[in-house]
Amino acid sequence: MPSDTTLDTDHRPARVEVRHRDRLVTTTYSSYADLNESDYQADIFLPARVVQTVDGQTVLDLTIEQSNTYNPYVIMTVPQTVESAAAR
Repeated sequence: MPSDTTLDTDHRPARVEVRHRDRLVTTTYSSYADLNESDYQADIFLPARVVQTVDGQTVLDLTIEQSNTYNPYVIMTVPQTVESAAAR
């Protein structure tokens, strides 16, 4: 399953392409924002828009309006693969 990932200017996933057998699955992520309520902003940015296609045909078009990711006791480390890709 070969895959290709493109990061945006802030080093967040923007596009992921995966070839499975003879099918191409492409997922795009955009409109990153802190989607928590205004009084619980946590600087945790999620894509507000996710679109997935299979061989060019849209199979998912998702808009996220709100999340609940506020937890000041969680420390999220950057995965080594993302850190290495950002260094390129």
